[in-house]
Amino acid sequence: MLSRKWLAALALLALCAVAAGRELQAKKNTVTPYAANLYEAVTKAQLFTLKAAIDAAGLTVAFQNPNLGVTLFAPTEAAWQRFYRDCAKPPKKAADVAKYCSFDKLKAAKKSELQQFVQYMVLYGSATVQAGNDWWPIGRQFVKKPSLFDKNIMRLRYLAPYYEAHGTGRDSNVTIPNLGAGKSLMHIVDNVITYSPLG
Repeated sequence: MLSRKWLAALALLALCAVAAGRELQAKKNTVTPYAANLYEAVTKAQLFTLKAAIDAAGLTVAFQNPNLGVTLFAPTEAAWQRFYRDCAKPPKKAADVAKYCSFDKLKAAKKSELQQFVQYMVLYGSATVQAGNDWWPIGRQFVKKPSLFDKNIMRLRYLAPYYEAHGTGRDSNVTIPNLGAGKSLMHIVDNVITYSPLG
């Protein structure tokens, strides 16, 4: 008959095996199911300004498509406030200019221009935040990906402790990664990524 010590040891081993199995599964599946489509994901994450920009750009139906297979870099409300504040100070370089200095000016922009602005935040295909997958793991090199806006390039890399998305204008760090939205993916970011010269 097994002693209590042996039974306790076996129970501990079993718990360790379960925990290891869960950790392995988490590594295999880095995408968190979050919403049925990108529009729902933006709404659920309470990204009100981005949602208003999507609507004003006439992209609502496209973002509601559950079969859309893209990656959205979605700015937080704090990121938008940072974007507006940059209008009040001279930019360090031309690419850092924030063209829309308030929510009202953003919504009043030309529809075609606003479409380009939003589409630059979106990459073709899935760019999961996982070192060794689509993002740079070694050597400090950027991975270049085409955005939906005229295939203008956005550069991606992992530079500990951040995953970075670099626009030709403004750049950002990913704060909440890998939110699954239908066949698409959403990363929440801390800045409004833009292309130059619009940014």
